[in-house]
Amino acid sequence: LAQVAQKFSTSLVPRAKTAREGPCVMSTLQGQPLHASFGPTQSQFGSTSNSLVGCRVKRQEALQRAELVEECLAWLAQEVESRGINSSMMPNRDLKRFSMYFAGREMFPKDVFMEALKLDKKEVVNGRAFYFSNELLGSRDTLVMAYEPLSKGFMKLRLTGAIANSTTAMSSRSATITQPPSKQRLEHFLGRWADFENRWLSEKENHAVEALMPLVNSILALEPLKASQAKEAVLPYPRVQHQRAVTLKCLEGFMKAYGELATAVLSSLKRELHHDARLLVLASFCFHKAGSECNGDQNRESLAKVPVFFDNTDLSTYVFKLAGAAPAEGGEVKGVGIAAELLRAFDEVCNVIMSFKTHLEECNPSLEDHTMLVEAISDFEKSYRRAKKKFLEPDNLV
Repeated sequence: LAQVAQKFSTSLVPRAKTAREGPCVMSTLQGQPLHASFGPTQSQFGSTSNSLVGCRVKRQEALQRAELVEECLAWLAQEVESRGINSSMMPNRDLKRFSMYFAGREMFPKDVFMEALKLDKKEVVNGRAFYFSNELLGSRDTLVMAYEPLSKGFMKLRLTGAIANSTTAMSSRSATITQPPSKQRLEHFLGRWADFENRWLSEKENHAVEALMPLVNSILALEPLKASQAKEAVLPYPRVQHQRAVTLKCLEGFMKAYGELATAVLSSLKRELHHDARLLVLASFCFHKAGSECNGDQNRESLAKVPVFFDNTDLSTYVFKLAGAAPAEGGEVKGVGIAAELLRAFDEVCNVIMSFKTHLEECNPSLEDHTMLVEAISDFEKSYRRAKKKFLEPDNLV
């Protein structure tokens, strides 16, 4: 039995280790190379099926020596310049959204390389997962593999005293380097860096634009609403009646776009799932009928005159039924304070949304990080919930 087992074991082809067992070496099967992959992982370093063998370990080691990365990159940039290597292949760095990475104007910014080391197969922005392409992940791996031998050479020269510990003294002692890296290695590293930076900036920008679409759609929906309300102030009767119907349509479109924006900013427990434009119309009508001063606000006065119906009930009749008095009796409209609070919160959230229009190109795509936007939306959601309970509950018509 022992002889049979030994013969059977020697006839088997060595299998590749799984991701749980760790990286494996290359084996051959009928003359064809068999490459092992790390498989999917939940680690922050990430891995893909086309990752180079051992690249994840090298990224982990580089992150553990993060304090030496800046010195090594500065030394490599100095070597590239001293050798006269053409660096015109570097991508355009004029994107305002990522200007913080290139504030120091280094050839090889440390922050960009640290992002490469931490790059996962996806990033989550505003609750959505955006996946990076296999080309970018492969470019990340080749960049790390090109950096590895150069960093080891830098460490050896640094330990032998050929390179000063301080980057400021590096230029004065560059002549003492006895074994500088070859020009071919520097050109290869420069090309890998340019390829990664170009792909990384392009995909990050695409993800940012897609993540900002709820905000952009809200701005695009708010502009025609403002324009329609401005037209009502100058149009004569009866053309103004038609324009008020257009205003209502624009308001409905904006509330739909705003709902998508609120979804990207707040959780479902802190916002309304559906925003009815008629509630704003009803609040404006109550505010106007109560005799409250609009302070020349054309938006509130315009919404107060929009033709709209609630369950086959005229807007004016609905308001006075809510107040508990008929229109002819001149009863006081209730809930004016709630209506005024809702309109104030609505004006505030509109102003905050429009304030992003001038700097969308440099806006942070993570909407949760914009404090003013989060506070304005949260305030409007609270006011909307109170007004909805007061004006749109079915029991109010009993």
